Amino acid sequence: MGFGEKWRKWIHCCVEFARFSVLVNGSATGYFKNEKGISKGDPISPFLFLLVGEFLTSMIKKSQEKGLVSGFQSKEGGMMVIHLQFADDTLIFPDADEEQVKNLRLILISFEMLTRLKFNFAKIQIFGVGYEGDLSVFSSLLGCYSGVLPTSYLGLPLGDKCRGIDK
Repeated sequence: MGFGEKWRKWIHCCVEFARFSVLVNGSATGYFKNEKGISKGDPISPFLFLLVGEFLTSMIKKSQEKGLVSGFQSKEGGMMVIHLQFADDTLIFPDADEEQVKNLRLILISFEMLTRLKFNFAKIQIFGVGYEGDLSVFSSLLGCYSGVLPTSYLGLPLGDKCRGIDK
């Protein structure tokens, strides 16, 4: 992503050399090294999460440019939408095509290998918006569950009431 060597070393030091102390009866005990990297509550954690999210975005965009995944067009002549990110959620919109779903799986696995972060495929759901076919083919390729619309996302209703866009 173009970060300089000095910046990368700073971040590496934040992750590698973090030390913690525990208060016991109000007194600090000795320091110990964190073996798992940065914890969820660490002040630098949200910034690193954003950088990792940008890396995933970069991988998805490059795959889109190469025609491996396509997304959808927001309106005629409008921009192509391949994914949306909100906090720690990512919505990805491939076509209902076996090749695209296989490519998406490769993108996600490549991301895992490069970042050492893991997707919980058991928590991933796939929905067919305007798709009448069998989603089990796609869910088995991704190793995830098939969801049914309408559903709710972050407390908001999500569905395909209009069953497509009239032109």
